[in-house]
Amino acid sequence: MKKLRLLAFTLLLVSTLLLPMRVSTAQLDMDDGATSGDLFDRIPPPITDFFIPAQQVSAGPPTKRSARDFIGRIYAPKPEDWKVRSDAHPITGVTVTIKSGSRAGESVITNNSGYYRFPNVRGDELHLRVEKEHFEPKEVIVHRSHPTILANGDVPNYPEDVQQSPGSILIGQRWPAEVRFILEETLVVHDLLYAEGGAPPVGENIGAFYSRGVSVNYSHQFAQRQGSVRLVTFAHEIAHGHQHALVSVDGSAWGIHDWNNTPEGIAYKEARGKDWNEVGKAQLDYDRMGPDYRGNVLTETAAEVLAHYWSFDRWGGRPHYGDLRITAPNRFKWAAVWLQKQPERLHPLSKILGDNQTGLSNTPLLLPFAVVVRNLDDGFPLSGVSIMFAVTAGGGALSAPRTTTDHTGIAETTLTLGPNIGTNTVSVSAVGIEGTVTFNAVAEGPVDIPDANLRAAVEAALDVGSSAPIASAEMATLTRLEASNANISDLTGLEFA
Repeated sequence: MKKLRLLAFTLLLVSTLLLPMRVSTAQLDMDDGATSGDLFDRIPPPITDFFIPAQQVSAGPPTKRSARDFIGRIYAPKPEDWKVRSDAHPITGVTVTIKSGSRAGESVITNNSGYYRFPNVRGDELHLRVEKEHFEPKEVIVHRSHPTILANGDVPNYPEDVQQSPGSILIGQRWPAEVRFILEETLVVHDLLYAEGGAPPVGENIGAFYSRGVSVNYSHQFAQRQGSVRLVTFAHEIAHGHQHALVSVDGSAWGIHDWNNTPEGIAYKEARGKDWNEVGKAQLDYDRMGPDYRGNVLTETAAEVLAHYWSFDRWGGRPHYGDLRITAPNRFKWAAVWLQKQPERLHPLSKILGDNQTGLSNTPLLLPFAVVVRNLDDGFPLSGVSIMFAVTAGGGALSAPRTTTDHTGIAETTLTLGPNIGTNTVSVSAVGIEGTVTFNAVAEGPVDIPDANLRAAVEAALDVGSSAPIASAEMATLTRLEASNANISDLTGLEFA
């Protein structure tokens, strides 16, 4: 998409010859996770489109043919804050299948009022799978006299959840494939659901919200205003589901803001303070401090950091708030340390920052090489572990060949690239831990910007000296360029921005 935008801008430049010009975010920005037709076509219709008419909602359950008939109802979340589960709406046309026992494979479809019925069922519970187009399949255990639980044994315990009523099942819409890795790798609250909203509430200009284990996204309305669907918006709300899990994984706590007092929340606040002291406030800090956030700044900015951290290696492009590895480096490292808290997915020594950079030969890299050491029993970081960094190829030099992990479990060093163009590698080991990890970086020549006027504008934007070499990695930090009346005729070099 970035190349297409540059092409469009080039055509505009040629067509207007040397008229006054402005290169702005409209041409150069690539919001992380901003996608067009492909994702938009896969976003399900608003969940309200599946709600049955009001006159059918009040219809009673099917008449039992025998006392052993098992009857329940299928609901979808209502996209209204605080009422997503309590005022859930029945939906029809849902396939309900028995998954285990002597009647495994038997299926029924919910009637016009959203009810399902299995006749003559022996026993008090059923293992069911629920499926409908545009909805996430769900397996549950339903009981004649107890609340519904998930088939894996997880017990949703949200206040005023319709699933507290025996036989009732709440299903959400299908998550975009691009965010499934977050759900698989990260601790989130039980029964986290997605609902595509209809029109936002009157007077509200929001793209999404999280409430009681449900992420409500207004993708269609957002796309009409912005021309794209942003995966970062999905990730931000999933981040709230993660925060909620650390407060109460079963959803029994009403809100997520006690997350501020969890070890993860306290560590985030510390990392934010270090960022403010070392590099200043990032744009996300200013954007999330308005009256709309009602004092929830910590959970909101943390969710935004998590969303952008997830996006770096998955979706490509440039994050909405720039490169957080540079504008919020301590919070980026915080995300790498704290996100994956599931011990079975962890290694005691892991890379968290700095791998696969490019830079100018004989020049320090923009970002340090950073590792974290964790206790595999609980996933928490370990301090005071001796770490050795060693250059194994490329002839570069390290700022700290030997160091120890700090109280967040992190150790880091900065590589000055070797004199020759090509790959540099650094091996990292830890005392008392088997195995090593390897960082790679590529030394390259400077970016060629032949147009003197464009180069002057880029130098001013990046705050580098006149004629100083500019690496492609440094160009990649350029998200906005203003050059009115600059007589620029050649855009060569901007492809790295």
